[in-house]
Amino acid sequence: MNEEQYAEMAAQLASNETEHKSFRRRLDEHDALLREQNKIVVAIEKQSAAIETMNTSMGRVETKVDNLSCRVDAVEKKPAEKWEKVTWEILKYVLLAVAGFIIGMFLKTP
Repeated sequence: MNEEQYAEMAAQLASNETEHKSFRRRLDEHDALLREQNKIVVAIEKQSAAIETMNTSMGRVETKVDNLSCRVDAVEKKPAEKWEKVTWEILKYVLLAVAGFIIGMFLKTP
């Protein structure tokens, strides 16, 4: 091997070393970016799990609120039903009294 070939190989080796350093630097940057992306993916998965848990809890709360609403409606209707019954009874007795009075007037007059 002569000096010229040796110099050419040394220059090519130096060029390859520079290129390899560039590749390593780019791969290290890429690796760092992948680590950051993995951290983001993990955070998103944790948030997704938390959202699913909240969804389940909200479903239970919604069911309880619906049940409570039905119970409140039933409690609110009771006084109205009582007043309707009382009003109907009063009206019934007033009509019976009027009917009795009219019948009494007919039977009393000879």
